[in-house]
Amino acid sequence: MPPAYNESQPITPPAAEKAEEKPASITIELPEDARLVVDGTIVEGKGGNRTFSTPSLPTDRPYYYDMTAQIDMDGKTIEQQLRVVVRGGENLKQTFGELLARLRARSTAEVAKK
Repeated sequence: MPPAYNESQPITPPAAEKAEEKPASITIELPEDARLVVDGTIVEGKGGNRTFSTPSLPTDRPYYYDMTAQIDMDGKTIEQQLRVVVRGGENLKQTFGELLARLRARSTAEVAKK
C-alpha cells in the first residue's frame, strides 16, 4: 500500500551536504630569478621552486589561478602564462617549462661560445 499523502506536511528534499573546505598547496617550478604574478599580484620569493597555500577551498569543485612568470633576457622581458586548476586539499606541482627550456638553451649556447 503506498504511503498516505498529507497536504499539511509538504515533502522537503534532504539538505545538501556542504562540501568540506581545505587549503590547497601549489608548488611552482620556474627560473630562480623569475618574477611570479598570481591573479595580477606579484608574489614575493626567490628560488626555482616556490610553494604557497591557498585559502580554504571547497573540495568538490575546481578553482583556478592565472599565473605569469617573467624573466629578463637579452634586454627583453620574456613571460609564460599558466592557468592552474585546483580543488581544496590538493597538492599540485606546476612548471613554467617554456621559460626553463629557454634558459637552458641560452646557457648551452653561451658555453658553446667559450
